[in-house]
Amino acid sequence: MTRLRLLVLLPVLGLLVLLGASPAAAATSPADVASALQRNPVFVESDAEAAGQVDADRVRTQVSASSRTIYVAVLPQRAATSLGSATKVAVAVARQVSGPAVVVVLVGDEVTAASTSGTGLQAGQAASLVRG
Repeated sequence: MTRLRLLVLLPVLGLLVLLGASPAAAATSPADVASALQRNPVFVESDAEAAGQVDADRVRTQVSASSRTIYVAVLPQRAATSLGSATKVAVAVARQVSGPAVVVVLVGDEVTAASTSGTGLQAGQAASLVRG
């Protein structure tokens, strides 16, 4: 059932065409993003390309319904440019969060994910689930 919820949730996050975003203050470093996610499971950087298309409250409601801890970060393309790829951003943020969690990132127009140990997911499995 948990995997089904994750499978249903992640494609929805991939679409991210909802209105009514609640952008957060700019903070692109993985440590800053992870810190923000520890306080609020959905982080939308105000200058992210998709910031105006994300309904952060709706995404927050969806991730809160999961039996897994899921964090979602919507970041500008420059985050991937500075680290090399969206996947590297997801991994870097996942390394900074505490406890078992799945970190989903939308960087520019690319969505991917990474998981920490203790989630029951194998390396690369979270990213595969997001990409379908």
